Amino acid sequence: FHQHRKEALHRSTIADTMDPFMGEAIPANSAVTSGASFHDLFSSELLLLTTAAKRESLAVELVDAVVYKIPLRSDAPVIVQMPTLVQRDFADKKEFVLAAKIYLKRVRQRVAGDHGPERAKAFMAGANAFVQRALQHFDDLEFYAGRDSGGNPGEAMAIVCHYLDGLQPRLLLWADGCIVVAATEPEPEPEIDGPVEFACCTYHHLLAGKEHQKEKDMVSAAKSMGLVGAILYGTPGIVVIEDETGDGVTSFMKESRKIGKKGDVTLSVQLPLGGEAGSGTGLFGERRLVPITMNQLKELLTKIGQGEQYRTVLGL
Repeated sequence: FHQHRKEALHRSTIADTMDPFMGEAIPANSAVTSGASFHDLFSSELLLLTTAAKRESLAVELVDAVVYKIPLRSDAPVIVQMPTLVQRDFADKKEFVLAAKIYLKRVRQRVAGDHGPERAKAFMAGANAFVQRALQHFDDLEFYAGRDSGGNPGEAMAIVCHYLDGLQPRLLLWADGCIVVAATEPEPEPEIDGPVEFACCTYHHLLAGKEHQKEKDMVSAAKSMGLVGAILYGTPGIVVIEDETGDGVTSFMKESRKIGKKGDVTLSVQLPLGGEAGSGTGLFGERRLVPITMNQLKELLTKIGQGEQYRTVLGL
C-alpha cells in the first residue's frame, strides 16, 4: 500500500518510543480476524481488506474511541490491501481542517441518528482531539480517501501514520465512518508453488512530483495491489514489478491504461523465490514501487543475469 516516506519524518523531534497518535488508546475488542473488511458507512464501498498468509489476527486499537489504528503490514505475514483508497494531497492545514469538518459533520449526524446526541457529543470530543494531534504532525502524514461514484476521491477519509522506526506504518481510519465485516472463516493459506515473475514495463515518460497525478495513481495502484518493485522516472519511464500470483503484471498494466499511461512489457523472466512464499525474490524490501536511478536499474538487471537487456528495456 504506497509512496515514499516523507522527508519530514527525518526532521521530526519526537522520541522513537513516543506514539503521538495514541491519545486514550482502547485496546479492548482489538482483535480483528484476518480477512475482515472495512466498508465506507455512506457508500458501502470496500475501503480495506485484511489478508494473511497464516491464520492470524490483525491487531487493531481504538484511539479516543473514534479512530481505528491498523498496522498496514506486521512482522507476521499480514497484509492490508486498500483497493479503492487513493492519495489525497492537502495544500495546507486549513484545507485538511475544512475537509475534516465536512466529513466529521456527516459522521456526527449519522451517530446522533443511530445512537443519540450524547454519543454524538462524545464522538466529536474525541474526533476534535485527534484532529489536533494530526495538525501537530501534519507533515508526517499521508492522507487517503475512498472513490465516489465518479471515480474521484470522496469523503471516506483515512490517514496513514508512518512510524518513526520506519518499519510498520499504521492506517488511521474513522471507526464511526465505516462498517467492519468480519470474515466468516479464516482465509486459507495461499498456494504459491511457482517462481516469481520479474517484469519491466516501459512507458514513453513518467514524471516525478506530486503535481503529476497519473504517475501518483500508478504508484498507489501498485501499492494497493500489493506489488513489489521499482520506478524509474524520466523519458522513457520504467516500472519494475515482481509478482508471485501469476496475474499481477497483467492487472497492473490494465490499471495503468485506465489511469491514462499505456506501456509495454519489455522484459519478463521467471526467478526463484528468495525465501518464504510472499517474500518474492528478496530484491525489494517493501511492498511498493521504490524510486531508482538508471544506474540502479542497470545494476538490478545485471544482478538477475539480464544485464544485456538494459538497452531493450530502455527502448534503445
